[in-house]
Amino acid sequence: MFARGHTVHWIQANGSVRDPGVIEHGVVTHVDFGLIEVRIDDEIRRFRNHDTPTLHRLVREFGRHVIIQDRWGLLKVPGPDGDRCFSISAESDPWTPCTPRRTRG
Repeated sequence: MFARGHTVHWIQANGSVRDPGVIEHGVVTHVDFGLIEVRIDDEIRRFRNHDTPTLHRLVREFGRHVIIQDRWGLLKVPGPDGDRCFSISAESDPWTPCTPRRTRG
C-alpha cells in the first residue's frame, strides 16, 4: 500500500531528491506502535507510520536525528551509506489501516 504512512513509493523518493521543498531537521523523541514524535525546533510533531519497529531499530543504530520533508510525506534517517526513507502522515490525518495483499486465484 502506497498511502502516506505506509510503503514509500519511488515517485516520493525520487521527488524528494530532485525537488526537495522545505527540509526540516528534527530529533525523534518517541517511537511507539504506529506513532512517531519528532521535535523540530521547540515543537513536537506527531506522525504515523506502519513500520515503527524498523524505525526504532534504525534510530537506536544511527541516532535520533531525522529529516522531515512534508511535501513528499517522508521522514529520513541519515546513515553511513545513505538515508533510510519512511513514508509518514500527520497523526491528525485520517489513517488507512494496512491491508494484506490479495493474490489472484
